[in-house]
Amino acid sequence: MAVDYPAAPIHVRLQARAADREISLTELAETLGIARRTLHRVLARDRLRWDLADRVAVALGEHPSEVWPEWFRSAHRGG
Repeated sequence: MAVDYPAAPIHVRLQARAADREISLTELAETLGIARRTLHRVLARDRLRWDLADRVAVALGEHPSEVWPEWFRSAHRGG
C-alpha cells in the first residue's frame, strides 16, 4: 500500500523559500531542479505520495522527516 502525506507543510515551505529569495514559484522550481510541472502538481494536491514528498523535501535541502514528523512511523514500500 502506498503511503501519502499532507501537502500543506511542503506548500508552506515552498512559498516561504520563494518569498525569502524574492522569486516566483516557477523560478524556485528551476533553482531547486524540480520540473515546473511537478511543482504545479505538488501545489495542486492535498496529499502527496511518499516518493514525490521525498523528492521535493530533498530538493529543499530537508529530510522528509523534518517536514513530516510521522515519516519514520510509515512503512515506505517502493519499486
